[in-house]
Amino acid sequence: MLLGVQWLAGVRRNPAAIVMMVLLIVMITLALYFTPTVSGHASFKSRSVIEFTLAILAMSGGFVLYAPSAVFMFRQLRKKPQATDSSWFLFSLFLWIFGQMVIIAYGRGHGNVLASRYLDLYTIGFAANFVALFVNMKDGGLRWSLQPFRGWMVLFFILIGIALPKAALELDRSKAESLEAESRLRTYLCTHDRNVLDEPDANIPYPDTERLKLLLDQPVVQSMMPSVVTECDQQTASKSRMKFSKALFVAGSIIASLGTGLFCSRLFDRNRDSCDGALLDSTGLRR
Repeated sequence: MLLGVQWLAGVRRNPAAIVMMVLLIVMITLALYFTPTVSGHASFKSRSVIEFTLAILAMSGGFVLYAPSAVFMFRQLRKKPQATDSSWFLFSLFLWIFGQMVIIAYGRGHGNVLASRYLDLYTIGFAANFVALFVNMKDGGLRWSLQPFRGWMVLFFILIGIALPKAALELDRSKAESLEAESRLRTYLCTHDRNVLDEPDANIPYPDTERLKLLLDQPVVQSMMPSVVTECDQQTASKSRMKFSKALFVAGSIIASLGTGLFCSRLFDRNRDSCDGALLDSTGLRR
């Protein structure tokens, strides 16, 4: 897609680009040909254009969340920098992100496109989106858009705030299911009572009960499992889990705080640059 866009924009038109595009098309065609079709997955696919569109809107926040990236890509095609310019990496990253959205919307449009297993892709998109936001703010031709961009940031965090209560409920549900699965695994490893995993609607970390038992019965698998699962003493296992949880959340809090600080610092630097520019203009030093 990137090579095709660069070709249409007149940025990269040489024999090497043609060879690369042909090779990639051949590879993609072969990959699609040899990819097996699982009949059981058909029920998850989008059943209509409307369902596909709703899935895209759900993933992109009605396209509002990706407004900076859309502006960046539009400006990129207008400016047409050289093919070796690093800005094309960000452009290609957005092509990849939007491609992932299209694939998920098609393959899982009738399911839950916001399931946790897909959220890592959206996280990459959010990070790249903020990069695009800063690139747009640095662009002199977009000075008129600074206020709308600031409004977009406010709207972005409002939407995050609206989503937090649902996320908190999901965390509680996930915690309860995980603790039950942990308890069942520990009980099975300590007692080898097969009924523990066979109970109806039991939360276990693997969909196939028989396959799970086969894995748990192997000493090499048991040796790789954390002590929080293999420890038969419930109190000791609970202490091990709490230590791990505290370490995880401390590390996450430090990273989140550092990211917030860098974000605010970048905004401050941008505002300071704007003030310096205004001062230079007012004193005539720029001229």
